[in-house]
Amino acid sequence: MLDTALAMIEAGGVGALSMRKLAAELGVAPSSIYWHVGGREQLLGRLADRVLADLGAFVASGDDPATRIMSIATALRAQIMDHPSRLEITAAVGRGPAVSFPAQVALAREVAAAGLEGEAAAVAVRDVMFLVGSYVTLGLNRLDRERLNRVSTRQLWNSEPPDDVDPAVIAIMRAQAELDEVFAHTLDVLVHGLL
Repeated sequence: MLDTALAMIEAGGVGALSMRKLAAELGVAPSSIYWHVGGREQLLGRLADRVLADLGAFVASGDDPATRIMSIATALRAQIMDHPSRLEITAAVGRGPAVSFPAQVALAREVAAAGLEGEAAAVAVRDVMFLVGSYVTLGLNRLDRERLNRVSTRQLWNSEPPDDVDPAVIAIMRAQAELDEVFAHTLDVLVHGLL
């Protein structure tokens, strides 16, 4: 039942999950779903428990502190972008921050190993986490924008380029940004600046 509910959410978001649709997918009466798990909120709670149990620990890789910190940030962003429904499920039951907490703990350990303490260490962890969150939001917004055929800033640069901006900048802004490359560059600059 949980596998089917998770598949429904992965295909259409949390809003696509209803007890009636789940019962139809399973070929059972809706009352049997309610009997086994309770209501929709209880089902989402069980899905959140499963999602969080499946996340696992974050293990840093690399030979130097900056690379190790960046490996955790990159892994967290990839984990969320590969399975955005995990964040949606946990957020639906008020447990969204639990998705990133293991990465925060791993980052705290790594910044301490790099020699940062107290406020400097906490600021470093928060800065990296906010950067990851920003790029996750940008990535999810890009997916929604493409799915909904919404206007992008790239399209605006193509249709309304300002006269007083360097033509080389305009040419680059007209191209589709490779979000992975921009994230890696920004993360590199941030982490080296923090250390």
